[in-house]
Amino acid sequence: MATLYRVGVDWSGTGVQGGGRSTHYFDAAAGTAQQAATAVATFWGAVDAFICSTARWDIDQEVSLVDSLTNSIVDSDFVSAAGATGTDGSAMLPPATQGLIQWRTTIFVSGRVLRGRTYVPAPPEGQSEVSGIPSAAYIAALDAAGTALVSDANSALQVYSTTHKVATDVSDVTVWTKWASLRTRRD
Repeated sequence: MATLYRVGVDWSGTGVQGGGRSTHYFDAAAGTAQQAATAVATFWGAVDAFICSTARWDIDQEVSLVDSLTNSIVDSDFVSAAGATGTDGSAMLPPATQGLIQWRTTIFVSGRVLRGRTYVPAPPEGQSEVSGIPSAAYIAALDAAGTALVSDANSALQVYSTTHKVATDVSDVTVWTKWASLRTRRD
């Protein structure tokens, strides 16, 4: 049995219609709940300049400790509050348009590489090229923030499959070079 920290991020504002949620998992043996939450806050803070000022993110102050085999919460820790609003004041792309960071691992489950995704809501129009793809600066900023999160010395970001009951460290970060559309959310 592996235990994981589940760090939740709530989204609000006109940049995320109806609100939204991002979830990040960390190996509980590789740091504390506060260190995991701080790593997530640093990650989102690093991309604030590429999120419209109409959207806000807030880290849950309660980080759950999850048993990876049952997906049950076995404990929780309270962490310091963290949150911010995007800093780009320009017009926002349509709400369904989002950036996409793909978290890759080195293990295979049911014949496929285990990987995860994080959607980045409320991108500004100024970060979209005339051809309709994200700008090089946008891609570079998301890549740098994702790489920093993976290499954080005080935490170990993981991809967790609730279906297959397996979690493993992220080995590589890829930012999709097209805009993504998040149609459903699962936690």
